[in-house]
Amino acid sequence: MPSNPWMKSLALASHTIRYNLFTLMQAADPTLKYSQCSKLQIQFDKNAQAANLFIGNEDVTPTVYGVSLVATQAFGIEEAGKNIINLEQIWLVSDTDAQTIHVTVGVT
Repeated sequence: MPSNPWMKSLALASHTIRYNLFTLMQAADPTLKYSQCSKLQIQFDKNAQAANLFIGNEDVTPTVYGVSLVATQAFGIEEAGKNIINLEQIWLVSDTDAQTIHVTVGVT
């Protein structure tokens, strides 16, 4: 059983790839089985410098996104008492290679 809250740093190797959040999480922790949560926070690494992180759905690009983050900024969602945030529907792309994000997930 994975930790709750689950907290890990994840790598985005290439700026040309759209990354599925849940797939990244499972690559870092194969014991992770739940794809829904009640709390999610994504923070862009402090060393991101001038890079941008774009968060959205499967069509996310640097011009089509729901949230844009720069170094140290974080984005969070919370649905108190309900595991209805679907991690498989969250996608990420950066405009710069070799970036790191920090993810915290809580399950009720």
